[in-house]
Amino acid sequence: MKRIIIALFIAALAHSAVVAQEVPNRYGIKSGIISRDMKHGQKSTFYFDDYGHKTAEINTAIMCVDGVHRDTVGTGTIMVDRQRYYVSYVWKTKRLIGHESEMVNFLNLTQDMVKQYGIKKVGTEEVCGRPCDIYFLHYKYIGLPVVEKVWVWEGIFLKKETKSYGWYKTMETT
Repeated sequence: MKRIIIALFIAALAHSAVVAQEVPNRYGIKSGIISRDMKHGQKSTFYFDDYGHKTAEINTAIMCVDGVHRDTVGTGTIMVDRQRYYVSYVWKTKRLIGHESEMVNFLNLTQDMVKQYGIKKVGTEEVCGRPCDIYFLHYKYIGLPVVEKVWVWEGIFLKKETKSYGWYKTMETT
């Protein structure tokens, strides 16, 4: 009986080590809050913990109604138990959109990830006083071509420019 319990314990430890290896840390710092501005009066607040394994992002839009400016919370993403969800705060719904292992991990780029997303490092530049590596990504999302230029510090993007099918979006840490 002791042998079976010890064997099960060793198997559980081995399994947890394999699971931990499957999805390495995404960020080089344990936790933080990042505020980003987007064009057209939109803002994003990104929260992360456990080196990026737990995240939440809240997107807000600044609207002007009858001359009064208001922040309106609209959408965001959360990651719970390594599952990513798209959240609509207006409709109070969430939808599973993928697993953490499917996301680009700039701290631990694999050859498969580089090939899948067409990742190329093109230089370095400071954003918010932090030294960032600059990457270009070329991939397809829901069948549409996407080109992104991202400035990455400690695995976290501090600035991003996205072009896809006629639209252009920028996000920059403030």
